[in-house]
Amino acid sequence: MRKIVTLISAGVFLFFSGALAQVSAPTNFPSPIDEPELAAVEPISAIEATRPIVYLQDFSLSGSEFKPGGSIGIRFTAVSGNEVALSDVQYSVALLKNVLLFDEKIFEEKLLIYPEDKIRKSIQYKLPEKLADGEYLIGVYLVNAKGMTYGFADPLPIKISGGGAFVELSNPQIIVRGATYPAAAGVTVKSNDTIRGEAAFHNLSNETILVMPRVKILKRGLSDQILQSYDEPAFSLDGDDSDILSFDFRYKYSDPEALVADIVLLDKEGNTISNHALFRWVTEGIGGEVVAIQALPPDPTFKTYKAVVYYYGPADAQTKAGSAELVVTLIDQGKVIGQTTESINLNRLDSRTVTVIANAYAESPEIKAEIVKSGKVLDNYSITQPPIKAVFPATAALWIVVASLAAGLIVFLVKKIGMRKSQVILPLLFVAGFLFLNVDIAKASIVEVRNDYGFGYSLQDPTHNQTVIAGDTIRFSGQIYQEGCGNVTNTSDKDKIKFYIDNTELSGYLSLTEVFCGAGKYCLSFNYSFSVPADLAAGPHKAGFFFAGYHPWICEADPNNPVCQRPLEEQGYYYLDVYEHILVSNPGTEQPTNLSSFCPVPGTRATIAWFPVSGAKFYALRINNLADDWTGTCSSAAGDFCQDIQAPATSFSFISRLNNAYQWWVHACNDISCGNAALGQNFICRDRLPQCSDSLDNDGDGLPDFPNDPSCFSATDNNENVSFIIEFNSSPASIGIGGVSNLIWSTVGLNSCSINQGIGSVLVNGSRPVSPAQTTTYTLNCLQGPNSNNPISRQATVQVRSSSLEEVIP
Repeated sequence: MRKIVTLISAGVFLFFSGALAQVSAPTNFPSPIDEPELAAVEPISAIEATRPIVYLQDFSLSGSEFKPGGSIGIRFTAVSGNEVALSDVQYSVALLKNVLLFDEKIFEEKLLIYPEDKIRKSIQYKLPEKLADGEYLIGVYLVNAKGMTYGFADPLPIKISGGGAFVELSNPQIIVRGATYPAAAGVTVKSNDTIRGEAAFHNLSNETILVMPRVKILKRGLSDQILQSYDEPAFSLDGDDSDILSFDFRYKYSDPEALVADIVLLDKEGNTISNHALFRWVTEGIGGEVVAIQALPPDPTFKTYKAVVYYYGPADAQTKAGSAELVVTLIDQGKVIGQTTESINLNRLDSRTVTVIANAYAESPEIKAEIVKSGKVLDNYSITQPPIKAVFPATAALWIVVASLAAGLIVFLVKKIGMRKSQVILPLLFVAGFLFLNVDIAKASIVEVRNDYGFGYSLQDPTHNQTVIAGDTIRFSGQIYQEGCGNVTNTSDKDKIKFYIDNTELSGYLSLTEVFCGAGKYCLSFNYSFSVPADLAAGPHKAGFFFAGYHPWICEADPNNPVCQRPLEEQGYYYLDVYEHILVSNPGTEQPTNLSSFCPVPGTRATIAWFPVSGAKFYALRINNLADDWTGTCSSAAGDFCQDIQAPATSFSFISRLNNAYQWWVHACNDISCGNAALGQNFICRDRLPQCSDSLDNDGDGLPDFPNDPSCFSATDNNENVSFIIEFNSSPASIGIGGVSNLIWSTVGLNSCSINQGIGSVLVNGSRPVSPAQTTTYTLNCLQGPNSNNPISRQATVQVRSSSLEEVIP
């Protein structure tokens, strides 16, 4: 009995494993539309961490007209685009006019956003006290403390009236070593260079005003990382006066870093009466920065924590930093509970998944990542591990239930049925295998195919798994910036972007627009809509963009750079290739379901069928005789063929070759295109029925077919003559006088059994207590059926000791 349970468990496990394993049709199909190709299936892991994305939706304002110093009610929804939680999401509000920044407020609150979360926020933003009349924009951005943009919303217009004196700063530029660069470019400088800033100013009022420039030097432009603040001498501006504001920045910063100088003009009362002019530069040298950390759900059983750390090397393009160490530390209540170190290369933007084993479990420890080079810490960043109790609650509950059921199953099998503990393994393997094969697989959202220069980006549309209709429109909206220095210079005659779905280009190269994008940085923005190809099959697809960003002086500063060795039209370009997963709806091209095949035995007429697809005009059927390979030509020596089945018919019959195995698949098609193939189960038309369903007593035991013949486990088995004794033994094998031993036996394919020594007929599987007075050998005799004459036998001996103290010599 025990071995039967073991064998059955193994069989069930293997059956379900095979049934759940993914199969695929041949991929060398004829080209569409004659033979639509099966959609490629990407191998993906249960959790695949990608660049953090949070969609900012339902953005609205409390009004459209305001006065300086007034308060604006802002509402938005932060929607997770990740498979893991983010614990460092902050939001900022910016007041803009075209590309000019008038104000930015980064709120201190940090949002904890779990997968599939939708967090609705209502906040108040106070306008600056001094503003000129005119049209402005309000933008909201989701960022982290390192300036990485997680998401954004298209800015909304407002009108401001009742303003007073105001000065507009525009066209900021940086002058280094006699060369002039756009202020937002992030030009590389040496630590001893003099950096000069220039900006045009225009007094928008008719009155003479006294202004004082205030300069703040910030690390990567974040308002909470001010390195220095000072005032330049005040000066007077006549009404409607325009001129150039110019002075050298006093700050000397020798460490390699991306810096920004933020200049505003103050009136005599200390009020800001200008927009912000931002000047960005990069001090060359060996440096690095951790820009984001994603914490994966921990394993509390093994005290294991995993995190994806995003980092980059030197902010300037010329420095080759080589290798460094990435040190990731777990900290709980000020105490280090785990640490690991990995070797990394400080190139452009990169990421590393790190595993840390802790010496104690903590629900929400601090995860700190440091970049260390030659014993010096170049940079660090930390987040809080999101609590495990809120991560994938349904999955956690499922595993609790499974664990409880497994424990109960073990007790039942061991105590009630008498199975050995080792025999419990296979049934549990079945349960574990079933759950493993059926676990929900979270496909990663944005996938980065190529990123030459550490570009950062945020995609607002399309969203993850967004459904679009074939023939309808799809919108691509996003922003791109350089992660190393937090900026991208708009070289409008060079920068370009194009869009695609799968391998189909939706456009040629198009231009981008320079915009402010939060955390003191400027981005290149795109917002285009295209028609979804009408012949696109229903199902999952990739919608992406290919960005070519031009570095205006890289080949002049570093002629040996690989990007300068390319063909002339590609020199100076760095590329970014990114796609998102979308779902396409194309009525009539969905995959057919409930596929079945039937072949009467004996016989050669095979019939295959499937459920109808709403809107389908016909079905493209493909039949492959596995006696040879599918060539894609719909014909072969073995008899491959193709057939179009006009709807509403959903079945087809044909004459097959005896005992040949066939593979088949079918596409649903509308008037324009065909969808992805649905693969049917392989079948064979046989010249005779299996022995266990042919109404014959093939083994002569008087018991024909399943379920009468115990050798048949199903009607499709093709052997009635499977019978043997699995085991027949005594336990214990040795007893004292008056002791009791159990005879235990189990069989397969046998109809009746008996035991000598006066016991007589017994069940084909069972046990019997015996208490012989002396050593006795028992014989188990079993027959296949009433007509069987040759019994199958097995013996077991019970040894009886003459004294309870007698030693048994094996």
